[in-house]
Amino acid sequence: KTHPELVIMPKEIPDVIYNKDCDYLFGIASTVDRNLKVYYAPGYEINKKQINWLSLIDPEDQIHDAYMNKKELYVLTSKNAPNYKILKTDLENPNIKNSEVVVPEDQNDIIKSLNLTSDGLYYTLSHNGVEEKLFFLAYNSNAPVELSLPFKAGSIKLKTKGAEYSDIWVNISGWTNNDQRYRYLRKTNEFKLENLSDKAEYPEYND
Repeated sequence: KTHPELVIMPKEIPDVIYNKDCDYLFGIASTVDRNLKVYYAPGYEINKKQINWLSLIDPEDQIHDAYMNKKELYVLTSKNAPNYKILKTDLENPNIKNSEVVVPEDQNDIIKSLNLTSDGLYYTLSHNGVEEKLFFLAYNSNAPVELSLPFKAGSIKLKTKGAEYSDIWVNISGWTNNDQRYRYLRKTNEFKLENLSDKAEYPEYND
C-alpha cells in the first residue's frame, strides 16, 4: 500500500484518471455503491513518487456523477434532493458541502444525466420514467432553456469531445422510434442526424 492514509477498503477498486480539460488527477475508489468516493491532485504530480491526494467527494455527499471543465466541478447529487440537483464548486479550492446550486431539484421530474461543453451545461429531466427532455444552461446564465428534440424521447444519452469543445452528440430513443444519434448545433439550434451505422431496413415487411 502506497497511500494508507486514504483508507481504501478491500471492497473498493482503485483507479486513477487524468482529465486534460482541467489538468487534474482523480483517484476513484469504486464499489457497487453509486455514491462516489473521489480524491484529486494537480496533474503535474503524476511524475512524483508520492502523490499528495486530497479528498474531493465522499460517499456521504451522495454524488452519482461528476463532470469538470477547466475551472469548475459539476456534480449530480441526491442529498436532500430525491429527484436530484446539480451543484458546482471551484476546482482550485473545492468545497462540495458549500457548493453553489446550479440546477435545483425539480419537484415533479428527475434529473437523469448531465454533461459539459465549452458553451455550458446540458442536462436531462425524466418525467414518470417514460419521457425525457433536454435542457441547456449557458455558463453566464441562470435560466435553462429546453431544447426541442426531433421526436419525443423515452431515453436520452449525451456524449461530448470534452468541456473545451462545443461539440455534443445526443442519442435519442422513444417508444415508437429506434435509437437515433444527432449532433446538436447550438449556433443554429438544430439537430443533425449522424448515426454511426446505416438504418436497418426490413424489406420483407413492405409487402
